[in-house]
Amino acid sequence: HGAPSSDIVVCHFFTVMKLSLIVFIAGIGQAAAQTDLEEDSGYVKQDGDILGDEDGLENGDEEDMGAEPATKEGFLAMMTKKIDGDSDGKVTHKELVDHAMEKNKLDMTISTDEDLQEWDTNKDGKISWDELKVGMAIDEEDTSPESQMEQDNMHRKFLAADGDSDGLLGKEELNHFFFPAGNEKVLSVDTENELRILDKDDDGKLTKAEFIGEFAVDQDDAEAAAKAEAEFEQLDVNQDGFIDVHEFKDLHTGIHYVKHTMKEFLDLLDGNKDGHVTPEEAETHFDEATDHEAMHLWFSGNDEL
Repeated sequence: HGAPSSDIVVCHFFTVMKLSLIVFIAGIGQAAAQTDLEEDSGYVKQDGDILGDEDGLENGDEEDMGAEPATKEGFLAMMTKKIDGDSDGKVTHKELVDHAMEKNKLDMTISTDEDLQEWDTNKDGKISWDELKVGMAIDEEDTSPESQMEQDNMHRKFLAADGDSDGLLGKEELNHFFFPAGNEKVLSVDTENELRILDKDDDGKLTKAEFIGEFAVDQDDAEAAAKAEAEFEQLDVNQDGFIDVHEFKDLHTGIHYVKHTMKEFLDLLDGNKDGHVTPEEAETHFDEATDHEAMHLWFSGNDEL
C-alpha cells in the first residue's frame, strides 16, 4: 500500500471490517453516513480498500464488492468440502458465519504480510512504534484534540498487540493489531477506543441518540433513522437503553453484520426452511443467490477449496 496523503490515521482492520460497517451503513443511511463515520472516527480508506476501487459501495457497482463470485461448481464444492465442517451434508448458520470470519482473517493476514515488508525499514522482521507511525501516516504535528485522541488510541492498541512487551510487533502481533477480533486483549482496547470516539457525553456507553446520530446522518430521513433504531435495539442485548462496550464489540468486530447477512443468505438457499442448507438446495437456489452480497464478499471465485 502507498502511504495516504490524509493526516487522518488509516486503520487496516476497519478497512477489512467494511465488510460489516460500510455495508451496514449503506443499508441504513445515505452514502454520506459512510463518509461521516470514517471522518469522525479517524479512519479513511486506503488504495481503494479491498472492495476494488476508491468509491467502494457508493457507485452501486456490484462487481466492485470483491473478486468474481464463485461458479456454481465452485460454490457447491466450497459448501460441501470447506464450509460443512462436520461433513453431515447440511450447512448451518454457524458454519456460514465461521467461514466468513475466517475469510476476513485470511484477507487481513495477506495485507499484514505486505505491510510488514513495506514498513519494516530496518528489516528486522518487526515493526516499531516509529515505523508504524510512518507507515500509517500519523501526523504528530497535528495537535488538534481529535488527532491527539487518535494517536493516543493507536498507541494503546499498539501496546495491547505487543504481547511480549519488547516494543515491537512481529508478524502475528501486527496481524492482531490490524485484526483485533483474533486477540481478546487488543479487541477490548480497540473497542474501547472506538466507543470513546462515538460517546459524545463520555459516560462509557452509547445512547440511542448518539448511535442514531452517527449512522443516520440525515435526521430528516425517517427510514434511515428507523433502521438505525432497529439496529440499536438488536445490539442492546440487556435492553437497558444503552450500548455498552461489550455490546458494541459485536458491531465493531463485524460479527453482528456477518450473522445478519448469513441469516439472509441461508434463508435464501434453505428451500424447506429447516434451518440447514443441503447441496441439493444450494444447487437449486444458486441463481437466486448470485446477486446476494454474501456471495460477492465471502464466496469469491479464487477461494482455495
